Amino acid sequence: MEIKTLPLADNEQLLATLLEHHSKTHDEDVPPYVPETLSLAAFEHEQFLGGLTGSIVWNHLHISLLGVDPTIRQGGIGSALIKAAESSAREKGCHLMIVETMSWQAPRFYEKNGFTLFGKVTGLPNDNQSKLYLVKYLS
Repeated sequence: MEIKTLPLADNEQLLATLLEHHSKTHDEDVPPYVPETLSLAAFEHEQFLGGLTGSIVWNHLHISLLGVDPTIRQGGIGSALIKAAESSAREKGCHLMIVETMSWQAPRFYEKNGFTLFGKVTGLPNDNQSKLYLVKYLS
């Protein structure tokens, strides 16, 4: 056996095929694993204000990154990006949105936007901080 690095896109395609086959052998009703990228950006007068990236798989949107220029935070841009992502997710038939954040980053922001905490890993990246997992169900 040899373990080596592989370009991300190639590795993800091989893994998706492998895991889809595994899923089908356990439950024929599992839909195909076909991720779709979501990339949103907020601009004003050609100036980049912030953005959101994620992927839609099966019935959920996983938010990967969300950021807003620190000089204009608290102005509703992050919430507008979340609303736009939610709209896209609903159009694609998603039932929920998932995001991870760090305890010092934006847990209250996500809670204000309808997310609820469902998991926490303490001691990451050090003893007094945590990684938080949040979900928003789309009804």
